[in-house]
Amino acid sequence: MENGMPELTQARVKELFDYDPDTGVVTRKITVAYNARKGSVITSINDQGYLRVGIDGKGNRLHRIIWLWVYGCFPIEVDHGKSI
Repeated sequence: MENGMPELTQARVKELFDYDPDTGVVTRKITVAYNARKGSVITSINDQGYLRVGIDGKGNRLHRIIWLWVYGCFPIEVDHGKSI
């Protein structure tokens, strides 16, 4: 728990978003604000060029949220150029 907020979990992410691993597209499953409506695709980009999404009042880089969605934990580091 950080700053009184519960830790973000895979269950919470899956409650909020759908992820298509074939396209990489993340869409909202529920409406949480006037500008964050059910069915909308996450397209917001931060100053460093990363896709980002707000969850429960906190900004997150989308690639980390996808990792959590798939693997159930946050990565220590994501190497976008390395294939497994």
